[in-house]
Amino acid sequence: MVHFIEIEDLRQDLLENTKSILALLEKRREITRKIGKIKHNNGLPIRDAERELRVKSELCSNNPLLNVLFEASIFDQQSLNSAMDLRLSGDKDSLLFALGLILSKPGIIICVNRAVPRSLEAGCQLNGGHIVVGGNVTPDAVIDLKTGELAKLEGESLFISAAFIESRHRLNSVRLLL
Repeated sequence: MVHFIEIEDLRQDLLENTKSILALLEKRREITRKIGKIKHNNGLPIRDAERELRVKSELCSNNPLLNVLFEASIFDQQSLNSAMDLRLSGDKDSLLFALGLILSKPGIIICVNRAVPRSLEAGCQLNGGHIVVGGNVTPDAVIDLKTGELAKLEGESLFISAAFIESRHRLNSVRLLL
């Protein structure tokens, strides 16, 4: 019985920690969007590789999650211009994590036909999404990563269409075909 109480206490701590992380991520996204508007208004490029290197150096970190934060910032800044498709490159796990972040928002249901890689699941969960294997949910959108109409994962490249980017905030459920 004591083990269950200890687990529940730890789960509550974890939940509070996650709430704090999500609040910080949302604040970070607000700042990123402001930076993106300034860059757009002044004709500056979205990506600043030198700045990314300075941040990594200042933080003394090569943590792969830092790259995910950079890619999420790029995504948020690019999505300010609604006419743009999004193209990311990197290793498969980083791309799947980024896809999970992009697909997800609190409460969204992502139906899949089979178990998904841990990296995709982690990205979805970080933004409050829920992955359901199988599931009897009629999705608001179907994303087939092989055909690439809304999104396509091919090798070390991830494409996400402007159409999906523009509509994603209205979606409550998505069927993701891997």
